[in-house]
Amino acid sequence: MILEVSCGSVEEAVLAATAGADRLEICHALSTGGVTPSLGFFESVRDSVSIPVFVMVAQPEADFAVNPSDFGAMARDVAHFSKAGADGFVFGCLLPDGRLDGESNRRLVEIADGKPCTFHRAFDSIADPVRTATQLAEIGFARILTSGHAPNAGEGAPLLAELIALGLIRILPGGGVRPENALRLQQAGANELHFSIRSGTKEGGYLGYPLPTFDPERVAAIRAAIR
Repeated sequence: MILEVSCGSVEEAVLAATAGADRLEICHALSTGGVTPSLGFFESVRDSVSIPVFVMVAQPEADFAVNPSDFGAMARDVAHFSKAGADGFVFGCLLPDGRLDGESNRRLVEIADGKPCTFHRAFDSIADPVRTATQLAEIGFARILTSGHAPNAGEGAPLLAELIALGLIRILPGGGVRPENALRLQQAGANELHFSIRSGTKEGGYLGYPLPTFDPERVAAIRAAIR
């Protein structure tokens, strides 16, 4: 079982790696769903851990529908992070009507130049998950990050099992993955799980915004649950 931890700071990434994570997904503004991190953040994480680091590439403060100018920035980001040593990418582009933007996604996969790409949880807003999974496999994505069209992956286990059984593309359950539901997801056929180690907040952030608190022991707890 590969355990991927989503991280929004260098401290968080180091804690996750030290606790036994197999792979990291990094982004900024994790509490909002995540946007593209800075190159300096990526390089600091890359210098601090020895496990694979995937970079989220997403336009800030917007939905998944990508306009031409923002797409140009995303394409540059994929090229820059690839050159800097990113092990893979996480992104997902939709059309304004909520359907898959095949052209934009295909172009970003091409720019990634063979590095594995994960289609993120934009997948959970698309009406036809089976058809979309087929399209994403054809475009060249390595995996889909999804809660199974449910509030959390535990509740979405039936659809996750259906998608895994298709055998078209790797399915990465994410969203509310905890020790309590990890075994259910494994039994659904999952061999990768995605979660964060954030456990709450504390005071002290900029202009009163709360800061996250971390529970790196969650990594070991999830691994113990599936053993």
